[in-house]
Amino acid sequence: MSEFEKDAPMAVSPISSYLNTSAYNVSIMVVFESEIPIDESKVMQVLGDVFVPLNKRFSSIMIEDKKGKKQWKQVDVNLKEHIKIPIFAKKGVKFYDKEFDEYMSKIGGEKLAQDKPLWEVHLIKYPTRKNNAAGTSVVKLHHSLGDGYTLMGSLLSCVKRVDDPSIPITFPSSHATTSSIKTLPQSIFSMFKSASDFGWNILRGSNFIVDDQSPIKPENKEFKHGFGISNVTLSLDSFKVVKNKLKVTTNDTLVGMIFLGIRLYMEAKSYESRKTQTTAIVMLNARKIRAYKSVEEMLQTNSDTSWGNRFHSLYLPIPKLSDANTSNPLDFVLEAHKIIIGLRNSLVFPFSGLILGMLDKIKGTEAAAKHAYKTVANSSVIISNVVGPVEQVALANHPIKRFYFTAIGLPIFEKDAPMAVSPMSSYLNTSALNVFIMVVFELEIPIDESKIMQVLGDVFVPLNKRFSSIMIEDKKGKKQWKQVDVNIKEHIKIPIFAKKGMKFYDEEFDEYVSKIGGEKLAEDKPLWEVHLIKYPTRKNNAAGTSVVKLHHSLGDGYTLMGSLLSCVKRVDDPSIPITFPSSHATTSSIKTLPQSIFSMFKSASDFGWNILRGSNFIVDDQSPIKPENKEFKHGFGISNVTLSLDSFKVVKSKLKVTTNDTLVGMIFLGIRLYMEAKSYESRKAKTTALVLINTRKIRSYKSVEEMLQTNSESSWGNRFHYLHLPIPDLNDANTSNPFDFVLEAHKIISGLRISLALPLSSMFLGLLDKIKGPEAAAKHVYKTIENSSVSISNVVGPVEQVAFANHPIKGFYFMSIGVPQSVLVTILSYMGNLHIAFGVEKGVIDEQQLLSCFETAKEMIFNAANKT
Repeated sequence: MSEFEKDAPMAVSPISSYLNTSAYNVSIMVVFESEIPIDESKVMQVLGDVFVPLNKRFSSIMIEDKKGKKQWKQVDVNLKEHIKIPIFAKKGVKFYDKEFDEYMSKIGGEKLAQDKPLWEVHLIKYPTRKNNAAGTSVVKLHHSLGDGYTLMGSLLSCVKRVDDPSIPITFPSSHATTSSIKTLPQSIFSMFKSASDFGWNILRGSNFIVDDQSPIKPENKEFKHGFGISNVTLSLDSFKVVKNKLKVTTNDTLVGMIFLGIRLYMEAKSYESRKTQTTAIVMLNARKIRAYKSVEEMLQTNSDTSWGNRFHSLYLPIPKLSDANTSNPLDFVLEAHKIIIGLRNSLVFPFSGLILGMLDKIKGTEAAAKHAYKTVANSSVIISNVVGPVEQVALANHPIKRFYFTAIGLPIFEKDAPMAVSPMSSYLNTSALNVFIMVVFELEIPIDESKIMQVLGDVFVPLNKRFSSIMIEDKKGKKQWKQVDVNIKEHIKIPIFAKKGMKFYDEEFDEYVSKIGGEKLAEDKPLWEVHLIKYPTRKNNAAGTSVVKLHHSLGDGYTLMGSLLSCVKRVDDPSIPITFPSSHATTSSIKTLPQSIFSMFKSASDFGWNILRGSNFIVDDQSPIKPENKEFKHGFGISNVTLSLDSFKVVKSKLKVTTNDTLVGMIFLGIRLYMEAKSYESRKAKTTALVLINTRKIRSYKSVEEMLQTNSESSWGNRFHYLHLPIPDLNDANTSNPFDFVLEAHKIISGLRISLALPLSSMFLGLLDKIKGPEAAAKHVYKTIENSSVSISNVVGPVEQVAFANHPIKGFYFMSIGVPQSVLVTILSYMGNLHIAFGVEKGVIDEQQLLSCFETAKEMIFNAANKT
C-alpha cells in the first residue's frame, strides 16, 4: 500500500517541521567528486528512474492545513527545474578551484524554493586541482526530508559498485553492543546524569547557558558572510595505534583530534580564548540499529530503521587548553572518550524530545524551532558523522573519487538582540507623526493568494530584519527594532465586498482603500500588511489589485521600493534583471566664487525658512487646499493619472528643462487652476509645496544586501529631506503663457539644488532630538509639513513590465498616508509612463475637479509646446 495518495497530504513530523521555519532553516549538501567528466543526461536518468520514486517526499512540497499544521503534498516533478549547471566566467584555465569555492559558498547561502520538492542537484562540469576531480555533483537536500542516515541511505540506493555493479555495496561493521542490564550504581548514575543533561538542554535553549565569545563564536551573529567548505582525508588504518594504546574508538580519537585542533586555532587567534567555555554539539542517530537498510524497509511502520529525522544531540564541553595537555595531546582523546561514554548512559534524548513536543503543542512549531535554534546558536561547533561504503561506487556510471557532506543553516540574526531605530524613523512613528506608504499594484490576472504568500515568506520577509521586527523602547526610552516570529497569514487581508455579481467594483474599491488609509498599522506585529482585492475595476481595467501597506519608519521610498522590486521579475524573461531609466544628472564640487557666495546666502535663507516653518512663524495662507480645520478626519481618497514619458519631449527640448521641471510646473498650474475655481481670491494666496528629496549620492537602485552594508552610498533608512517650493501665483500673464509655470519650477529647483539647507536641517533635527527628545523633533517635522499646503514625491520604477508572484502588473503607484495635508502628489515611472497619484482629503478636496484642473494644465502646456 502506498505511503500516501498523490492528492492526500501526509503529516510532517515535528522535527521536520522545526527544520523548515523562519526561525530555523537547514539543508544538507552532499559533494560527490567524479573521476570522469559529468554527463548530465545519465545523472538525470538516475534521478528520474531511481531517486525520485524512492520516497514520495522527493516529489512533495510542504504545505499548511487550515489549522497551520504542516503536511507533505505530492506534486509533479520537472527534473530540469532541479538540475543546476553553472557557467563560470573564466574560460580556458586548467583548474577552477576558486570559482568552485565561490559557487559552493553561493549555493550554501541560498534557500531551497518552497514551491518545488525540496532538493536540487548542481552539476559542476569543471576540473579542480585540490581534489583532482574531473567534475563535481552537489546534491542539496532540505533537512526536513530526513536526517543523515535516511538521506545518505537514499543517495546510496542510486550508486553501484565500480568493481562489479551486480554485487551490493557493503559498509564497515559496527562492534558496539548495548545491554539493558545495569548495576544499581550505574542506574543511579544514569538517572542523575539524565537529569543534569536534560536541565543543560533546557537552559541552552533559553539563553541561560551560552558559550563564551571566542574566535569561533563571534559577537556578530548575523551569519551573512557566506559559508566555505574544506575537507581533509585520513586513512582509517592510521587510527589503529591510538585505539590500541588507549582502548578507545576511532570516533573518540577523531573527536579528541578535532577538539585539540579547534583549541589550537582559538589560541592562535586569541590567547585568552584557550580557556573559554566552548561546547560542541555531536549529532547522533537515535535508532536502535546502525546498519543501512533499504528505503523500502525504512518506510515500513514501526521499523527499527524508520524514515525521518530521528537524531539527537550530545553536548560535549571542549577541554580547555593548558601546558599539560599540549605536552600530552592524548589527554584530549581520553577526555573525549570519557565525555562520550558518560553521555551514552544518559536518558536525555527522549526527555529532550518530550520538551520540544510540549513546546510545540503549547506555543506552536515556530516556538519549538526557536528553542532548537537557540540550543545550536548558544554552542560553538557541530560535529556529525555518517558511514559510507567500503568499496568505490559510481553515481550514474561516474566513478566517485571521494564524497563528503555538510549541513547548511540560514539563521538571519539573533532574535533577542534589538537594533537601534534611526532618528528619522523614530520621528515617523510617534504620537505627533505616524506615516505609512501604500503601494498599489494593478494586476492583469485574478489574484492567487497562495503564490503571493509564498513570495512574501520566501523573498520579502528575509530581505531585511525590519520586515520581521516590531518597534520597542529600551529602558532609556530609545526606540529599537526587535525581531519576532512572522505569521504571514496575519499580514494578508482579503476583503469581501457586500455587493455581488457586478462586472466592476470601482466604488467599493475606492471605499476600501479610503478605509485602510485611515487605519493605523498594529504595533504588536511587523509594520506591514498586504491587501488582496480580488475584484475587477473599470478605471484601471485590472482583474485584481494588491495594496502593500508599509510603515514609513521601515524605510523611505528608495529603500522600500527597492525591496518590493526585489520581489518582482520581468514578464518577457524572468531570468534577466529588471532595468531602470538612466539618470544623466551630474554634480561638480568646483564652483566659481559668485556661485559659492550665492550658495552660502541661499543655504542660510532656506535653513532659516525650514526653522521658521516648523515653529509656526511662517504659515501658508488658508485656501481651498489648506482649510482652517486641521483635524484630517474626513478620510482619504486616491486617484491616478497616466502620462507617456515621450509626451514631455517637446517641452523639454523647447525650454531646455527636465521631465521633473515640466511635471512640477504642470502640477503647480493644475493646483492654482483648482484653487481659482473654488475661490478666485486664492489664485494669489501664499502656497508652498514640499518636494521630498532622496539625499543619497547615488540615485540608481542597489540590491537590498548592498543597501544594508555599512557606509554604503545607497544605505538603507529614511535618508530624505524636503525642499520648500513656493507655488507661483496665478495671473493673466501666466495663464496665457503656461510655460511660465515650467520655467519658474525649473528656476526654483535649480536654485535649491545648490543649497546646503538639507544637511543643516538634518543637523538641527538631531540637535532638537538630543535636547528635547524624538517627540519634539517629530512635532517640528509635523509642523513643517502642516504649515505648507501640498507634498510632492517621486520614485523611479522599471522600464519593462514586471510580475509580482507571477501576476503581471499593468500599472502601479504609491501614496504617503498620515501626513497633515489635504493634497499629496506622488510620481512613479513604469514601462515608459508616469503614474501620477493624487491623495486628497475627502469632504475637503473635490477629487474629480482637481483631476480635471490637472488635465487642463497638461493640455495648456502641451498645446503651447506644439505651437510653431
